Amino acid sequence: MNTTQTTEYAVHLVQRAINGTERWQAFVELFPQITAEGETCEAVLQEIGQQLRLRLADGESAPSPTTAPRSGQADLSSQELAELKAEAQARGHKYYGIFADDPGAMEVFDEIERLRDQHTIGD
Repeated sequence: MNTTQTTEYAVHLVQRAINGTERWQAFVELFPQITAEGETCEAVLQEIGQQLRLRLADGESAPSPTTAPRSGQADLSSQELAELKAEAQARGHKYYGIFADDPGAMEVFDEIERLRDQHTIGD
């Protein structure tokens, strides 16, 4: 009997141009500590692949999707997450979508509002 097991790992790629120089960054969704940065997409993906192979060769398995931490969530207690949710709701934000469980989300909105207020005409 031939059995095959397939495991998929989502890799997030970001392309940036800093002072005219293209840079690529990547991380593995289930292993956010596996990161790479470089000048080409290929180099970054190769580095991510090497790090992932090493991690899996050491016997570390991927956390289940239901327990995998999201963007900084692992550093916060359940009480701190509840406080962030309450703060978001108090400000009128629904706190869902790409901002769910993101402790830095409110800072982003505060910065957007600050920049908007700097450019408001008629104040």
